[in-house]
Amino acid sequence: MRRRHILALAAVAGLAGCAPKPPDFSYAGSGAPLWNALNTSQRNFSDLSQYAGNPVGAARALAQYEYILDRIGGGGDGAGIPLASQGVIQGGDGEIRRALGIAQGTGFGQLSRALQGYADLAANGQSQAALAALGAPPFTRGGPATLATLTNLPHMPSVQNASYALQRAAGNIIGR
Repeated sequence: MRRRHILALAAVAGLAGCAPKPPDFSYAGSGAPLWNALNTSQRNFSDLSQYAGNPVGAARALAQYEYILDRIGGGGDGAGIPLASQGVIQGGDGEIRRALGIAQGTGFGQLSRALQGYADLAANGQSQAALAALGAPPFTRGGPATLATLTNLPHMPSVQNASYALQRAAGNIIGR
């Protein structure tokens, strides 16, 4: 009887270790932000449905994606990302820009900072300023429409698929 209880507890503990982990956006405040952004990419954008109803989380995830692109030069050849994955990574950027209505010519870093700025304002309870931030460049659709998109992200298969290649790239940038 006691052995069955121990086995049952071990099984429950094992299942708890398999539970999905919440997103991790600590890369922005870390000492190795690119490595941390790459290292958490799979968790943060392999399943964008985790941000349904959470525009702040969605904005932080998309800001992280654009931050990575800014740091690795868009395609990822400098981070040792295989050529076959670089197209998917660039396709993810296109999905983000189309979904949010980003102005043509907006740099990766500029978009990342704009999304992060919105997320910071919204997370600090400054809802009017956050909505205004989504109505300013580089966003072209206005605050309410952009907020609606962040609240209910469309399917972005390239962003989700790129998460695996980006996660693996974390091992290629140690010491950078």
